Amino acid sequence: MKLLRLKLENFQGIRAMTLDPQGESQSVFGRNATGKTTLASAWSWILFGKDSSGSADFQIKTLSPEGEAYSGLDHAVEALVQIEGRSKTLRRVYRETWTKRRGEAERQLTGHTTDYYVDGVPLQKKEYDAEISAIAPEEIFRLLTDPLEFAERLHWKRRRELLLEICGKVERSEVIAAHRPLAALEEILGDRKLSDHKRVIAARRTEINRELAVIPARIDEATRALPELPEGEGAEEALRAQREALKSKLSEAVAEHQRVLSGGEVAEKQRRISEIETAMNGIELHLARENEAQSAAARKAISALKDALQDAERRARTARSALRDAKEEIGTLETRAEAERERFRRLNDSPLEVKTGDEVCAACGRPLPAEDVEEARRRAMDELNADRARRLEEIREGGLRINAKREALSASLPALETEMAAAEIEAEELESKVAAAEIEMEAAAPAAATPAEDPEYQSLGYERQALAAAVEEIKRDRVSAAAEAQVRVDALTGEAGELDERIALFAQHARGTERVAELSAQERLLAAELEELERQTFLAEEYERQEARLMDERINARFRLARFQLFRNLVNGGLEECCEVTYGGVPYSSGLNHGSRIAIGLDIISTLQDHYGFRPPVFVDQAESFTSLPEMDCQVIRLVVSAADEKLRIEAEEAESDE
Repeated sequence: MKLLRLKLENFQGIRAMTLDPQGESQSVFGRNATGKTTLASAWSWILFGKDSSGSADFQIKTLSPEGEAYSGLDHAVEALVQIEGRSKTLRRVYRETWTKRRGEAERQLTGHTTDYYVDGVPLQKKEYDAEISAIAPEEIFRLLTDPLEFAERLHWKRRRELLLEICGKVERSEVIAAHRPLAALEEILGDRKLSDHKRVIAARRTEINRELAVIPARIDEATRALPELPEGEGAEEALRAQREALKSKLSEAVAEHQRVLSGGEVAEKQRRISEIETAMNGIELHLARENEAQSAAARKAISALKDALQDAERRARTARSALRDAKEEIGTLETRAEAERERFRRLNDSPLEVKTGDEVCAACGRPLPAEDVEEARRRAMDELNADRARRLEEIREGGLRINAKREALSASLPALETEMAAAEIEAEELESKVAAAEIEMEAAAPAAATPAEDPEYQSLGYERQALAAAVEEIKRDRVSAAAEAQVRVDALTGEAGELDERIALFAQHARGTERVAELSAQERLLAAELEELERQTFLAEEYERQEARLMDERINARFRLARFQLFRNLVNGGLEECCEVTYGGVPYSSGLNHGSRIAIGLDIISTLQDHYGFRPPVFVDQAESFTSLPEMDCQVIRLVVSAADEKLRIEAEEAESDE
């Protein structure tokens, strides 16, 4: 891409200027504030609507010495470029918008517009932007034309992406082939990315360290919880033998206690008591069923009457609610109908007024002919009459719909009133029937029979009472013997419990010892796994160092001056991704003067232009910072501060070498 001509009109203090390089490299000389940087901003603005620093918010207008913008001027930049041998004219114009408001004598500045042209054809902004993007996207354009864009303004992650895109990523097989000790890493990683595996290692290492930190405390806790065992070999077997012998004695004591408590006579009387209680329960159940059968029919009839009563009350409520809603709706419709009639009268009686506009041409400011003004008024009056007729018809149709709905609702009122009255009467009748049926059921029902009034039930009760008294008499005679037997049972039971507790200590001690062994084994396994993770971490970091070395060699080989640091060494020995531009071992972000920054910026542009196969013109501001430009295979416009040049002086690039 070649810049053939760049023309500025009222742009950032330059009233009129034409840069006419005709596709050749040139040098522009001038003192400070003579407009050198303005040329670079004009080139950036016509392409992207931004100044040379990439800002869209900058002052385009020419300012007076007092700092006020001159009004009534168009601010434009036009560029004639040649792309692959074909010429294209780009033009961007920043214009003021002046509006005369009603009641004001003079027009006022109300805003600004930007117009776009390609080869003289006016375009919308999105069409113009599409034309520029068809040449190259904005990011690529700026990277290939601005020496400061890549190293100074682009985010380091994006710089890194572009370098890898240009030079290609180093494959894992290349790194391992260049450093054979890394071969074990191939099997470790498998299909997993190195960065993902490092995160897995870090997470697992944290987990292992957390577990290792608590295992000693767990071992100590389990050791301290071990119970103290009886001394002597075979202590557990001796205790179990004592417990087995005691088991026989306890069985004999329990049997003796049961024999004392139970006797043949007592058992027989208790059996008879159980039979009596079963017979009495049968009598109670029989009487309850008879009482329930007598009242079930009456309750069923009353339940049916209550269901019918609830249905009648529900229908009465529904009809009453519908009647109330209909009356409320009729009232609302009457109000709406009156409002529509009032709207109709106001609209029909309102005079028609034709709003007069400006009687001068908005484009040229000259008065319009009287016949044009009168014709405009007549058309406006016709439109107003037609609009009012349409609106009156809409109001009339709306009123008719409201009246029709109101009449339909009014016609439904009698039926609703009749339905409500019928339901209320039916409900009153059913309520009376329910009350009468309940009174009748209560009066007609016989007194419910109770078990206490049944002769057989009474007889069984007397017999049970006598038998219970006889059993208590027999038991009192055996209390003394049973108490003695119970004392012996309790003593043997306590002794057996103590032996069980002493025997359980052996099992508890065995479980604790096993737990300590498990924790110790787990500690050894975790330590071994941690050691393996450390080995894998070393391999991963060594891989990154070798990868960084290969990437640095591959990428730096593509540039003559610029060098790139893609990894930063950390205190812990690891590497961190970065993308720092360096020159002569000095980082770009600290210590480089402007000339060095421009030099490596042009070197980067040269490589990027080779990669993208696109060589647009490059504007180099403050080109006086270095004595000679790096060799560039594109058109270069040097902007040089020269105290001797009060006005801009333009020379071919070769002329600069003589100074």
